[in-house]
Amino acid sequence: MPRGSIDHVVDAERDFVITPERMKFFVRTGKQVIAACNTQMRINRWLEVYRAMLGHVRDFAEQHADRLNACYAFPRGTKTMLSFVPRSDAFDFELAPELAELQFSLSEIFPILGSIEVGQIPHWDVDRFVEFDRAEQLFPSESEGPVDAST
Repeated sequence: MPRGSIDHVVDAERDFVITPERMKFFVRTGKQVIAACNTQMRINRWLEVYRAMLGHVRDFAEQHADRLNACYAFPRGTKTMLSFVPRSDAFDFELAPELAELQFSLSEIFPILGSIEVGQIPHWDVDRFVEFDRAEQLFPSESEGPVDAST
């Protein structure tokens, strides 16, 4: 079947029959097809920027490996949560300003991602703050082995 292009002016109201593999066909106007493609391109771009942001955070965590046990990223509502687990048993007051600067810089560098919340969580309470079913462990990397929360 020859493939053509859809022009946003000429084909906007024209119907197109779409037949996905192993599915029933459906009909969309040219305007709807273009809108769906634009949405998919925006999603792909957002995911590309999100992966870049995770790399930036991973680099930060590796640079602060002497102060961190772990770092997790996960979505919560409309924001991205970045949870850092310090090695200390108490709130790490020396790490706090660096995390605040990280949050500020992430918002400036990656504005397309929306709200990003950065925080410290105690190692004994990680289960309460991190949604492990949705979280990605950024530090240490999985190849470095499991996190020893007692250190």
